[in-house]
Amino acid sequence: MRFLLCINDKFLTWSDLKRFVIDKSVNEINNKSDLNISYEPKKIGRSFTDIEFFIDVDPDANFLENKLRAEFYLGKIKMNKLTKIEEKINSINEKIKKIDDKKKLLISQKKNLKKIL
Repeated sequence: MRFLLCINDKFLTWSDLKRFVIDKSVNEINNKSDLNISYEPKKIGRSFTDIEFFIDVDPDANFLENKLRAEFYLGKIKMNKLTKIEEKINSINEKIKKIDDKKKLLISQKKNLKKIL
C-alpha cells in the first residue's frame, strides 16, 4: 500500500497514515463535493494490508447547484463593484468636461478682452 501511495519512507505507522493522509483526504472530499466517502481498513494478522473505499453520491448535497449559486453571487458582487467604479469614473469624466468647458469659456473671454483693450 505504501508503494502505491509513493510514501515508502513517510508515515511509518498506521495511525500516522490514517490521521495525516487518509482521514484528511476523506474529510476534504466529503466537505467539498457531493461525494460521500468512507473506508474500511483490512488486516491480515496484526498488519493493515488493504483499504476498502466506499463512494456514494449524496443526492441532498446539491453541490453543483450550490457551487453555481455561489459563483453567480460572487459574479454579481464583482459586477456591482465594477458598476460603482464605472459610475465614479463617469462622474469624474463629467467633472473634467465641465472644467474643460469653463476653461474654454475663460479663454474666449480673455481673447474678447484683449480685442477690446
